[in-house]
Formats: sequence, C-alpha cells, structure tokens
Amino acid sequence: MKKEEAFLVDILTIEARRLEPPLRLPVPFYGTVQWEKHVRDFTPDKEKTLFRRVHPALQALMMMTSILKDQYSSLMDSHRRWAILTASQLEKERDEEHLRALESPKKVAPTAGLALTPTGINFLIAKTLGIGHYQGESIAHVCASGNHLLKRARDAIHEGAHLVLIASLNSMASVVRAAYHNRLGIISKKGVIRPFHRDRDGTIMADGLAVALVASSSMVKAIGSPTLARIAGAGVLADAYHMYGLDPEGEVLHLAIERALSEASTMPPEVKTVKSHGTGTQQNDVVEATVIKRLFSKSPPHVTALKPYFGHSVVASALVELSHLLRNIKRKNEIMPIPTTPPESVDPLCKDLNLVLEDPCTFPGGYVLSLAAGFGGFHSAVVLEILP
Repeated sequence: MKKEEAFLVDILTIEARRLEPPLRLPVPFYGTVQWEKHVRDFTPDKEKTLFRRVHPALQALMMMTSILKDQYSSLMDSHRRWAILTASQLEKERDEEHLRALESPKKVAPTAGLALTPTGINFLIAKTLGIGHYQGESIAHVCASGNHLLKRARDAIHEGAHLVLIASLNSMASVVRAAYHNRLGIISKKGVIRPFHRDRDGTIMADGLAVALVASSSMVKAIGSPTLARIAGAGVLADAYHMYGLDPEGEVLHLAIERALSEASTMPPEVKTVKSHGTGTQQNDVVEATVIKRLFSKSPPHVTALKPYFGHSVVASALVELSHLLRNIKRKNEIMPIPTTPPESVDPLCKDLNLVLEDPCTFPGGYVLSLAAGFGGFHSAVVLEILP
C-alpha cells in the first residue's frame, strides 16, 4: 500500500506588525499583539460560554481555528481521523493569573487552571472543530517548535490520520521572560533585527499565533483542495552543547538538514530557497551561514530571514514566517528579502551566502528549506515542495 503524503493546505496567522515597548518590561523593544482587538467582533456559533471564559490569546486561537474550519468545510469532517498538535508559551497570561491570585485567589477563574496548559489548548481546538476523538500531542521545543510540528504532522499522516490541525501560540509580554532574555544579552539595543549584518546586536521577542491545516494526499485529491506545499521531509535533532548557545561548528543542525533531505529523497542542488532562522544574534547567524555554505557549496540557494518583519515569536516563529514566505511564492512568485541588511553591511563571515537583500527575487522553483533552532540544543529542518 502506497504511503500517504502530507500536504500543507493553509496557515492562518496573527503576528506583531509594529515593534514597540509595552509598559513595565525591562527591554528596549518588544513585539506585542493586542489579542483583544482581533477577537472583538468574533462570536462563535457554539461554545460561547467557554469562549468568554478564556484569555484573549486563547480566544484568538479558537477564532482562527473556526475561520479555518469555515474556509475548508468540505475537507474538515469531524468524523475523519484527526490529529491535533500544538506548541504554546503563555507567559503573559500566567503573569496575569499570578497577580490575580496574589490580590485575591477568588479572582482566578477555574478555566485558567487547565486552559493555559497544552492539554487545555488541544481541548479548545477540538471543541471548536467539534471533534470527539483525536490523536493529541503537544511539544515544547521553543524556537524549533513550528518545524517540529510540521514533522509530527507528516508522521501522523503516515500513521493513518486524514487531517492534522497544528497550532503554535506565543504570548510573551511577560516581565520574567523579558528580564531573562535581556540578561542573556540577546535583545537588540537598537530595536531592530538585522540578520547576517556585521553590526547585528540581537533579536526582539514578539507575540504570534499560527494555525495550520495538513491533509493526506487522498483527502486533497478527493476534495480537490489547493495546497501551499507538500511536506517532503523533516529532520529534528537535539544536542546538549549549551543551554543557551549553539555549537559553533553547527554539527547537529547539519545532521538535521541531511536527515530532512534524505526523508525527502532530495539532493542539496534541488533546494533553491532557504528560510533561515535568522535571529540577528551574533552566534546564530554565523552558525547558520557556516552550515548552509558547507552543505550547499556547489549550488548556493537563495537565503532569506523574516524576523525583521514580525519580531521573534519563539514557538510561533517558524510557522508565522513560513506562512508569509509560501504566500508570497504562491501569489507573486517572489522570495521576500531581508529588509534590514543592505549588501554593503553583510558580515564577512556570511558574505558567501546567496542572501536576498533589499528587493524581492523571483522564486526559482525547486524545494524550500525551513530552518529553526531553539534554546537547549534543539535543531530542526523541514523540506517543502511547492506545487503548481
């Protein structure tokens, strides 16, 4: 029996569009999403009471799930075999609940006990979709989470799921979270993310939400639904080199990419575009540049980095960035440029990369490689095939 392929049907996102310093956070800039504004006019047909009880970030998650369900109603049958895979960091909401509890324990709503957990997030998605039984998982691989979700979605399709709903939610305007990122020295003092720039000085943390639908090849064929890409292969590996740092040789990132290419039955020359992790930190960009140059020396792909547009939304970052990259390719046949690094300012250690700078470039076809890495030594790579 032929193995089912996994197709990324759509990704809906909410992300920070302006980077501004909210109050009481010990960092110069912080990308925030005003979740309340996004859900103000949304009233779900079902689960109204539950919707009103949860935090605005979770209301936004339910809203995006509901929109996706309406857009693909012929595909999203609740009786099909489903998997729901999630990653979340709700630091701001936990801060708020902590302060409520200090003021008066009676002010803490019972829903906060479960809804802010991975179990609760999977539950909210399932209730919104009207699913009675499903394969549910949640991962916590920080900035590598979005790519890992795509890998697990592909695995679930291979294991017999018809449809997979993946969601990554990052709500991080938290005093504690901001403080320790600031102490690590990775927050840009200039308030701008400049990937591969010789004077880059750090990243800017941001809120973000991405909800995506992945379907099996038989479902896509039966419904005739258009898709963004085929998830051709994925590699997810971890090391214990350093809790907050990367191996300067990039050995495990290299292995993760090789595994993704092997799963996709793809050779390096077939990869024409790389969406780098591109945090704008000193270490990350050089490690990525080293690995990309080593693996793709004979046929350098176009390399872009999209965090300057949306900030670094941690668990949501890979899917938020991938959504915009794929939409630009589908609608304009273009690769978005790195907007904050002019050609004359590229770090000499990164200058041999085929960076997309200043202006968009035409998508040359072939495969797209998405890279992401996270604290604790998590490395991930996903190979996607863009179909007509």
